[in-house]
Amino acid sequence: MKKLLFLTDFSENAKRAIYYGLRLFNSISCEINIIHSTYQPYAIANTLASPVDVRTEEEREKMKELESAIDNDFPNHQFNIKTEIMYGDILGTTDHLVKTEGIEFIVMGTHGVSGFAEAFIGSNTTALIREIDCAVLAVPENCEFVVPKKIILAIDKDEPLMDLVFKPLIDLAELHQSEMIVLHVAKSMDEAEAKSYENLERYLAKVPHRLITIYDEDISEGVDGFSKAYQADILGIVNHKLGFFQGMFHQRLSRKLAL
Repeated sequence: MKKLLFLTDFSENAKRAIYYGLRLFNSISCEINIIHSTYQPYAIANTLASPVDVRTEEEREKMKELESAIDNDFPNHQFNIKTEIMYGDILGTTDHLVKTEGIEFIVMGTHGVSGFAEAFIGSNTTALIREIDCAVLAVPENCEFVVPKKIILAIDKDEPLMDLVFKPLIDLAELHQSEMIVLHVAKSMDEAEAKSYENLERYLAKVPHRLITIYDEDISEGVDGFSKAYQADILGIVNHKLGFFQGMFHQRLSRKLAL
């Protein structure tokens, strides 16, 4: 059973991202954690209801409304859904759940209205992708769900951790019978480096796939242009912490790719 973590700030965009993730995994049994992370201010003494009490009750009501909406909109779902209001920063609470619950996918929207509203191009989301050892599905604002038929994974080079990188996307490709396109953007032709990509075949044997190298002086423009030309449904990029795309999380580059 897959274990998924959905992050919500109760915005419409967060709900849209949750629904995207639910539709993506709707055909299999999943254990789903939906969390809202909130900071706890100092309570005011000698009051019947402190600000934190009122706010927490409002958040609980919003979570109940979200659960009801999911049950109504996915009447035959196979999801085992758990919800929780957690206190602390989004990075700390997410890291705790990934480590204790064995989360395989994190699903979140790239815009919102509160805690992690800084979006993909902001510090919170970039930090989450950088620091959490888990695949993150970041759903762009106003993105409509389509069954993914083309999944692109942009990589920098072949390394021992490639199985960790490939597994989440290969799982999706198998689930939806998608084509996997492994894309390498190079600034110039390097025969020795190109030959090393032959090793990727062992990771892709179970799914239809292509290995493609393109040449562009600007990595982000190369990835973006290729993704649009091939009409990718999902674009995978690799956390530089694992050794790929060493400049990927440079502020300017990550900002351009996120947009």
